[in-house]
Amino acid sequence: MSEELQNATGKSSVSPGTEILLCIVTCGIYAIYWYYKYGKLIAEAQEQAGLRVEDNSVLYLLLAIFGLGIVNMALMQSAANKIWEQDLI
Repeated sequence: MSEELQNATGKSSVSPGTEILLCIVTCGIYAIYWYYKYGKLIAEAQEQAGLRVEDNSVLYLLLAIFGLGIVNMALMQSAANKIWEQDLI
């Protein structure tokens, strides 16, 4: 998801492999930030695709803090799927 969102928004960031390493080294603290950061990227990609923008980055951040990363991933994947479907139409 990291690479696809970076390509969709035209923003290059840290490589996905480096992000995984950062999550491990920081004992998961970077993962909490990652959810927020990619929530913002999803909102930007929605805007570029002409969709209604839903900035759920704070929701993703709160869910990550409470250990609900799997819920985050499902919500983020759903939002990303809408973007990719819009690009196909």
